[in-house]
Amino acid sequence: MSFVLHLLDGIMAYNQMRMNNKHPKLHHILRGVLVWSVAWIFTQGIFISDILQSAPSNPNVNYMLATIWVLIVLILCVALLPAYRKKSLPKSKLLWLYLIPAILLVALPSHYALALNIWVYIPMIVITVFWQSYLTFGMLQPYLSKKLAPGTAAVITALVFLAGHLVFFLNDLLNPQVLVIGLAAFIFAFSRKYTDNIYIANAIHMIFYFI
Repeated sequence: MSFVLHLLDGIMAYNQMRMNNKHPKLHHILRGVLVWSVAWIFTQGIFISDILQSAPSNPNVNYMLATIWVLIVLILCVALLPAYRKKSLPKSKLLWLYLIPAILLVALPSHYALALNIWVYIPMIVITVFWQSYLTFGMLQPYLSKKLAPGTAAVITALVFLAGHLVFFLNDLLNPQVLVIGLAAFIFAFSRKYTDNIYIANAIHMIFYFI
């Protein structure tokens, strides 16, 4: 709840700055980050928080319904925003990278040990990880690059991606995973910068969940 209140404060501050409009680049950054934040909270935020675990209904059903919701949002974004689709999902030899998570996926049942049903886990990871990559590095980063240097856009995108994960773990910031997430964020953002697609970021991110 506190994070939502901070977001509302940010929206109010953004609207005030928009009225002044003396800093167009900052205005551009804030608009992109605010839109990303809303999309993140109501999609990936559902999974990162404990909402699905604490709900009274069956966790498998909860995760399955949440995954379907994210899939619908993803399809709408890909279909209704063709400019970002063309920029971030072009034809590329890097598509061969998906063979690695595919192979790991085949081996997953032999060592899977989570309480969540594996047939719920697999589509959840495939869909939500792709959505994270597409939303952040496929839409936010190209949007920021319209008015910022590519390197600057990559740094801001990486920091936003890191913040999107950490905001739900404010009581555990010393966890070693924080460093891993931060490193991954910059690898993902700069792979997007140098390859003009999200395939490296998405494949690496997916591999992490199937190892």
